[in-house]
Amino acid sequence: MSDIRQFKLVDGSEIVCDVIDWNSDESDEVVIKNALVIHYVMKDEHRMCSMRPWMLQQVQHDMIMVLNSGHITIDAQPAPETIDNYTETVKFLQVDMNLEEAVEESIEESLSVVTEEEKDNIISFLRNRKDRMH
Repeated sequence: MSDIRQFKLVDGSEIVCDVIDWNSDESDEVVIKNALVIHYVMKDEHRMCSMRPWMLQQVQHDMIMVLNSGHITIDAQPAPETIDNYTETVKFLQVDMNLEEAVEESIEESLSVVTEEEKDNIISFLRNRKDRMH
């Protein structure tokens, strides 16, 4: 079960993340994944927030990070709206990270229904091929 938490760090930034393992008496390490930093923006006298990856390329299912608990000044249960925004953003980022792989699979799947005769008429633009002019 996920434990989504909001942390205010000593540098003043705020992150929302999924805590995998909390610190203990033996270790100051908090194991987290899908950490997003909250950016506050003022627009037309309204305060809005957006969430972005805290670290580049670290919002994927198998990526974990270790946060030193000494850098956390406040730990809170996020508001329901924050949790909704967080889960939607993580899903979007994970789809975006796998987009290139999904496109390649889709092309391969499309080509699998093409007959051998039709394959001769297909020109591949996906690979850098110097032996063909387009």
